Amino acid sequence: HFVNLNPGATSSFWVQLQVLPAADVVNMTLIYTSDGVPSTFVVPRTSFDSTVFMGAPSWAISRGSAVIARLALVDGATQDVIIPAWCVEPVNCTAQGSGSGHVGNGNPGEVGSGTNADNYTLPSTPPPALTSPELIVWPMPNGTVAIVFPGGRTQLAEILWTGVAAWNDIAGVTSEIQTIVARGHAPLIHSYQFGDNGLRAGGYKTALDFDVAMARAIGQGFAIVNLDTEWDVGDLDGVLNTPAGIQNFKDRISAYRVFAPNALVVSTPGLWSPVETYYWFSEVAQYLDFRADTVMVISNDPVCTYRNCSNSNCPCGRTTDKAMRVLETLDEHVYKMNTAWGQPGPNTRFLNADLGITDCGWGSSGQAEILNKFVENMDCLYVKWKWSGSWMRNGSPSDCERWMGTLNEGGMEWAGNSEVAAVAEAGLAKAVRIMTEGASCAAWDIVPWKHSAIISPSSGGYWVQLTMSPYFDVVGCEFIYTAQDGTRVVWNMPRASWGFEDFAGSAPRSVPTGSEVRIRLTLSSSTYSNATEEIVVPG
Repeated sequence: HFVNLNPGATSSFWVQLQVLPAADVVNMTLIYTSDGVPSTFVVPRTSFDSTVFMGAPSWAISRGSAVIARLALVDGATQDVIIPAWCVEPVNCTAQGSGSGHVGNGNPGEVGSGTNADNYTLPSTPPPALTSPELIVWPMPNGTVAIVFPGGRTQLAEILWTGVAAWNDIAGVTSEIQTIVARGHAPLIHSYQFGDNGLRAGGYKTALDFDVAMARAIGQGFAIVNLDTEWDVGDLDGVLNTPAGIQNFKDRISAYRVFAPNALVVSTPGLWSPVETYYWFSEVAQYLDFRADTVMVISNDPVCTYRNCSNSNCPCGRTTDKAMRVLETLDEHVYKMNTAWGQPGPNTRFLNADLGITDCGWGSSGQAEILNKFVENMDCLYVKWKWSGSWMRNGSPSDCERWMGTLNEGGMEWAGNSEVAAVAEAGLAKAVRIMTEGASCAAWDIVPWKHSAIISPSSGGYWVQLTMSPYFDVVGCEFIYTAQDGTRVVWNMPRASWGFEDFAGSAPRSVPTGSEVRIRLTLSSSTYSNATEEIVVPG
């Protein structure tokens, strides 16, 4: 457990504390000194929040003195959480407790200092990740975010976009993080250092200093930090997929392990590139708390992809039909992560840590329908993938930073959309039910994709070259045709050596020009195996 003091409401004569987790806490007794005299105070639990204990002790608590918060637990055990020095404004004190009472990093001057970022030493390899905790992150009907823990306990969360490529003000950022933690909320932080017009090669120390400052501001509070969402775009591969870039990822993870040990650290690629693009990241992924991804559900309508500032269109987006099949995108992402980084451990969980759903192209009702795909399948997502929810965008950057299209990104703000709010409310109720009663999966929406096979212009006679779309779940390809002499040929085509998308080779017999061929695919993904699909090419 940890105990968080509300600095704005705590003094020598008034106590306001938050205990997390609190579901198993029966009561809390403060053991302290008042002008050198040993004293105790049983702190009443508030009626408005079961995690908050508040009241006035009979004797003043000496400022700067050590205080023990003794927690009586439902199993009859007690746990001492040591607050090294009772502090009030302007410092937010937190302390980590263990069964025997462990002093955390809650000393005044440690929590929230965060400005002297050079004063730190980090291990070259991050300490082991926490076992991915059970939780579901989900949007609230009012546009904010909630985190639902086992037993149905809910903690409010606040999203921040910080870093050189976002809110580039360390003092302002760390102050805001302290304020969020003091409120008892969880910061959900996009640490956006390299994206868009952010850092490039040589900026690794700047990124690390920023993360160290934020980690110090979090202190013993609970937070989720996403390191550089969408790092697999543009020229960032050449910046991050280098020895220095990989070490920087490790150092940034270590910063939170050392200075914010209760924070969970993830990193979300878009996973829109071939799977071989992501093998290198296995060196980083093994140290993260969750496997996580970016999912952008945007329209390919030219009106939506048009970018005002550059007078150009983004070569991106999807049809309405594909948008409604958003769970298949998650299936592709899980497959790619498992292929590139190895099969997840039994306790490794999966989080959509950057989900954006536009209303451009399909309207507010379509936006709600897409989000509802997650709600309808929440039990199965939780059971099959250990899915931990979706951290959904509710806003957009300035016009000239909307790379996916001015209206595509502008349409991601959904607060005030009553249809989306109703879906969010239903999803929150289901998340609480799953965390309270468990999940039950009978059937869900994910079925094999519909595939297309593009025949290369270089094909002819004996040589056949095909490009599959999508390709990620194609594990076998049979090319079936009738040779000139009437022989039926079933040829198991090899995958091309130059890429996962292509199958190519010399057929055992010449393929007559203009003849009908059939392409029989064997499909396998994270949710289906040995499915088949046949594509007919009439001539």
